[in-house]
Amino acid sequence: MAPLSTSGKPLGLAIDDVTAIAVGQSGLVAFATSDGALAIVEPGSEEPSVIKAHTPLTDIAIAIDGELIITSDEYGSLQGWMQRAGSWETVWSKESAHRGPIMAIDVVTDQNVLLSAGNDRSVKRWIYDESGIQNDGEPLDFGQPISDMALSPDGQVIAVVSSRSALMVADESSIQVLPIANVVPNALAFLSNRELLVSGSDRVLQVDIDAESLNDTPGTPLFSESVTAIAISRSDADEPLVVAGGGSNGVGQIVAWRGHEPERAILVAGLLESPTAVAFDRTNSRVYGADRSQSFARQLKQ
Repeated sequence: MAPLSTSGKPLGLAIDDVTAIAVGQSGLVAFATSDGALAIVEPGSEEPSVIKAHTPLTDIAIAIDGELIITSDEYGSLQGWMQRAGSWETVWSKESAHRGPIMAIDVVTDQNVLLSAGNDRSVKRWIYDESGIQNDGEPLDFGQPISDMALSPDGQVIAVVSSRSALMVADESSIQVLPIANVVPNALAFLSNRELLVSGSDRVLQVDIDAESLNDTPGTPLFSESVTAIAISRSDADEPLVVAGGGSNGVGQIVAWRGHEPERAILVAGLLESPTAVAFDRTNSRVYGADRSQSFARQLKQ
């Protein structure tokens, strides 16, 4: 397999204050921003369409084969967006879905199921379609405010990072705290159904959630400062592609590597500040990244 490399120069996008990036299977890319804007880059386009959401957005997910975009905000609400007559508009809104900010959302692949994690310590399950969204079952109480969440590919395991830097996982029967001695976790993503990538401090750790002890997991240093964002794109045919962002010597960097080879990470782009969000568009082999003042796309050769 040929090593990863970049192609051409980074393409600047006129989107700032980005908090999250989502990529659909069709190549649709959507950006959530803290200044209350939803920016969408259609497949085959280089120019984002910007729609005012009017509330500071915290996370974003793409569902129903790219036909529905779901956003969360700092006021605990969820919104559904669809394209009508050539423009994107709100088709439903769920006010007070959480008490306080919603920190992360994720969709269960091939199901109309959304999970939301909030500063109110809970993860909630929702059933959605084009017409609305409704709660499905009792919330999971993790006992601490949640700052990030990841869902396993099979939808069976939830992993969260709390605002107190605890890593916890939950399945249908229990909630378990996973003690990690080497990093202060701040972001996470699933490599496989039982493998997590946990970022924090200056490194990324690969964590087997079934291991008896995690204290011997040294991790791979990637930056001289903290890792701030991580995203994984999975494929049935290839190794997962991982993109991570962090700070090095006062500036931001974004790197990429194939699933189990962080020591072979390549530099994708530099930014003025530590990245706030990263993503990979497998359809077009393109890395997306952003900090508070800029965003970009860059082609990746696999």
